[in-house]
Order: sequence, then C-alpha cells, then structure tokens
Amino acid sequence: MKRIAFIQDRVDMDTAGVKTINIDLTEVISRIEFAWRCTNVTVSVMLAEIEACLSKIELIDGAEVLYSLSAGEMRGLNFYDSGGVMPRTGISLTVGGYFEIVAQMNFGRYLWDKLYAFDPKRYVNPQLRITWDEDACNAAVVVNQLSILAYVDDAPGATPVGFLGAKEVHSFVMAASTTTYVDLPTDLPIRKILFQPYSQATDPIALLSTLKIAIDNDRLVLLNMDAAEYGKLLQSMYARVVEYYTLDNAITAKTLFVTPSKDVGISIEYSVDAVTAAGQFAGVTWTSHKLALAASVAIKGMTAVVMGILPCNTFPVLFGDQYEPTTWLVPPKDGSLKQTIVSSAAAAATATFRTVVQQVRTR
Repeated sequence: MKRIAFIQDRVDMDTAGVKTINIDLTEVISRIEFAWRCTNVTVSVMLAEIEACLSKIELIDGAEVLYSLSAGEMRGLNFYDSGGVMPRTGISLTVGGYFEIVAQMNFGRYLWDKLYAFDPKRYVNPQLRITWDEDACNAAVVVNQLSILAYVDDAPGATPVGFLGAKEVHSFVMAASTTTYVDLPTDLPIRKILFQPYSQATDPIALLSTLKIAIDNDRLVLLNMDAAEYGKLLQSMYARVVEYYTLDNAITAKTLFVTPSKDVGISIEYSVDAVTAAGQFAGVTWTSHKLALAASVAIKGMTAVVMGILPCNTFPVLFGDQYEPTTWLVPPKDGSLKQTIVSSAAAAATATFRTVVQQVRTR
C-alpha cells in the first residue's frame, strides 16, 4: 500500500542550528518532503530567498552522506526532475503572514518509481540532518515550522535496485572573466548535473561566458557552449515558473526575493481601480531574483503574480533520456570528468558557483 507518513510533524526548530532526525520507517521511501514555514512579524523587507533558511538538507547513514543539498539546490532539482513543475512557494509580506516553501528529496525518476527508491532496511542508522536559520530570509522572524513527510510503499516485493542521490560536489567564489576547472565524480552513473551560479545582482546566465564538460582531456566533449545560447536552449525545454504572492497593502518600499531568476516579470494588483496620476504607482527594479519595489504615492499593492525562468538560480545539463537508465552517463572509472567554467565580466566577488551531481546509488 502506498501512503504518506510523518517523519516530523510541524515542529518549531528554534532560531538556528543543526538537527538530526531518525528515520524509523522500514517501508521503501519514494520521496521525503520538507515543508518549511516562518512567520513575518513586523517588516515587509526580505533579506534573501526563503530557501536560504534551509542551508543544508542531508540524508546520512552514520558517517556516510548519501544525499546533501541546500533547499535552493533541491527545489531547482525538483523543477527539472519533474519536467517543469515547481513545488509550492508562498510569500506574504503582511504582518503575521508566512514565508513558505516545499522541497522534495526524490529518490526515483518519478513518484512511486519501482526501480529507484530509498530502502531504509539496507542501512544501519539512516537519519536526516537539517541545518537552518529562521532569520536568513527576514530578520523579523520569530516563529517557524518544519514538517517532514515520507511517501512510502509497503507493497510485497517492493525491492528497488537503488536510488537517485544528489550532492553538491563543488562550490567556489566567482571572479570576473576567470576560468575555473572542476573535477567531477566518476564513481557512479550520472543522470544530470545542476549548476547554480548565484548573485543578488545578476542573473545566473549573465554571470557566465562559456560552459564545458569533457572526458579524459577532451577525448569526448559532452558540452561546450556559450552560456547565453545555452540559456536560450533551456527556454525551449521548460515552461516559465508562475507564482502568486501577497503584498503588504502599504505604500512603503519593499524587497521581494522570488523563485525565478532570469527574464522575470511581475504583475501587481493595486487597492484602487481609478488612477489619477501615473506617478502613484511603485517603480520596479529587478536584479536576478531580487525585486526592489519603490514606494508608491498613494496606491497600495495587494497581490502580485511573478513569472520567469531558471528557478532558484539553477539550470541543468541532462545526460540521455531521463527515464531510461541505460542512456545515462557512465564516467570512466580510471579516467577524468572535468567541467570548465568561464565567468563573464559581470561576475563579482559576491557571486558564487555551485555544482550538484545526481547519481545512481545502489548502496
């Protein structure tokens, strides 16, 4: 029978820290879902995206790390794994409103995948380890909740061959017009690689000049492309992210961090229909996923619809048919797999670059 079980039900995690949670389930797990909520108490200005509150989510077995991503990396992976479906985001800038996200640790190609899932019985002491800070997205947060759900299958004969694990394998601080070489893991088959060039000032594609992935010193070049052209390619593959936010019904300036990070647009519903002067409307300035909304003269913003591409500053490199394991990349065990990142002139010391690899784990 397939069912949804609580690993943790709506616990206030305190202000910040690291918490380890036992996985006491014995059934096969297709997905573990993390639902984070924190309360906006006094201020409508965001400091960062909501995902910054969960800086690391790990699945561990003793000292072995089986899965390890930030919430932003995980939600970006969720979008591309699902073919363009974004887990829930909720932003309310009203006093007493909530900042909410859902992030999914998916172990299969799709929910209830029989071939790939996580079987806790194969491990000695499987646990989740969460690193969080409730004030990361808004300094006025004083209350939070984290729920953790497991999508389990206890049907007889549910014996997956392994699961899809994902880890951040490398990160570095970017510099303008610089080339960086990164060795990628070659121990397990790779389904996809996820890049996260991150800046609050520049969209992720604009931070890059070119991207390259090659095997054995260019014996086989898997990707070698201008970043701007690669960004255009992605626009043809995935739908735009569309999200609905509640504003603070005030004329004051506000800062909003949203899920999409490139080609972002916003439609604001104001509190009055009649417009007597164009200058009453608040001006909008976008820099990547950060929106600075200037104060209006008299009209109060009520709600907003935001749309754009590249959620959570991420974009993927796919290997083969994502539903057919025999087409995924099998790196040479005795060779090399290297990525080359050439940053653009727009990259500054405030920008970072992270690489996530999704692999097939049979143990």
